[in-house]
Amino acid sequence: MKTLNNYIGEKLFIHQKEFLKRNYELKLNDEVLGFINIVGIFKNKAKVKIFDKEYFFIQPSFWRSTLEVKELNKELPIATYFSKAFRNFGFINLPLGESLKVNFSLLSSQYEIINPFNEVVIKYYNKFSFKFRTEVSIEKDSILLEKYPWIIFIPFYLYQEKRKN
Repeated sequence: MKTLNNYIGEKLFIHQKEFLKRNYELKLNDEVLGFINIVGIFKNKAKVKIFDKEYFFIQPSFWRSTLEVKELNKELPIATYFSKAFRNFGFINLPLGESLKVNFSLLSSQYEIINPFNEVVIKYYNKFSFKFRTEVSIEKDSILLEKYPWIIFIPFYLYQEKRKN
């Protein structure tokens, strides 16, 4: 079975499928690896499918800057994202005490995921046109990308929420 570590050095793209809808695909050339659909009354939920597994990203409260990741048909979150107000970074807290840092640039046109050893694991570059498109580059091999492939969508979803607000 393929994992995200198989795509190190490749140029992946997250692009908007339709102009006014918030449906995005993660692609390598013509191969679709996963997708994210932002849904909900206030667009505070996202349905993610990657490598035939489905997850949900849910913002439990408008007032807090947290994000919960849940598996399909499960009640308890398997991971959370938390950032303090007016900060350009936050942390993805994973099971077994593992953690990753999500770092946004000042203008948010670039962002990245950093492992506990302060090494960049994934970089994102936003490209603007009529349809939204983000270039994704996997920089470093990580066991966390094998265990939790949905990690690739968290910074993208957070950027979309910042852009919406």
